[in-house]
Amino acid sequence: MNTLLPYRASQVLDGLLTDDVELDKNHDLVKAALLFSLENEQDFILDEQLALLTQLSKEASLYVDLSAGTKEIAKNFCYFFKEIKGFQCNVEDYYDPENSFLNKVMENRQGIPISMAVLYIGVASQLGFNDISGVAFPGHFLLKLGEGSGEAVYVDPFYHKLINDSECVERLQSLFGKHARMHRSYLQTVTNRELIARMARNLVEIYQEKHLYELALICCARAMKMEPSLAEDHYVRAKLYEKLDCYLAAVQEYSRFIYLSPKDERIGDIKVQIRRLREAFEKPKYIH
Repeated sequence: MNTLLPYRASQVLDGLLTDDVELDKNHDLVKAALLFSLENEQDFILDEQLALLTQLSKEASLYVDLSAGTKEIAKNFCYFFKEIKGFQCNVEDYYDPENSFLNKVMENRQGIPISMAVLYIGVASQLGFNDISGVAFPGHFLLKLGEGSGEAVYVDPFYHKLINDSECVERLQSLFGKHARMHRSYLQTVTNRELIARMARNLVEIYQEKHLYELALICCARAMKMEPSLAEDHYVRAKLYEKLDCYLAAVQEYSRFIYLSPKDERIGDIKVQIRRLREAFEKPKYIH
């Protein structure tokens, strides 16, 4: 049995998105995340990784009692991942791309909040607990359990602990200053499609910092497939094409951004840049 090549993984992931339009079935989330890893040139056998998740879920069933209340279920998941399996936050190298690839997270037992969240959701789904969703809290991905039961609790999958409202405020203020205030939108759940898109955008930023623009483009394209209506992705892709001297492609992306976000304050500068890029493309090229 061979690993899927990146282009084939992309095709399978696209097919999964087509078959499962909202990607709301939690048991498909782990498969989607693993296909995303393969798309980004990770080398593993998909079925073997899915089998590892199944084994992890069997072990979790010994510690998680689904007949208990939501708070107890959440505590047991945290205990299992932290104390029994030893998953931990990678604080020493937070921006290592491997933290975003689920195969590496399972292998290294460490990752970042969003990749840990995927594992929580995947294991919970295999145990038959589907009342669990990701929460795109600013700067730090969270989980929400029990939304449908009326006793929702929030979990920080990075530190494997339940988190209350006051702790959310503290984290917000640590990022944006003491005057930052909570807004209910910060604790809204996201679809699994949005979750994968956020993973992709995280890697776009990481690869840009490392000047790996081709790899950033792959992740940007995936984010745009997951959430095709976001104007900012076109702006980011235009910048990436500029870095790679793909001037016409950059012009097309900037133009699309202007169409989708005509009142953005950057429009004036973007139009100037479009003229420069067209001039650069039309300039005669000489062979020396």
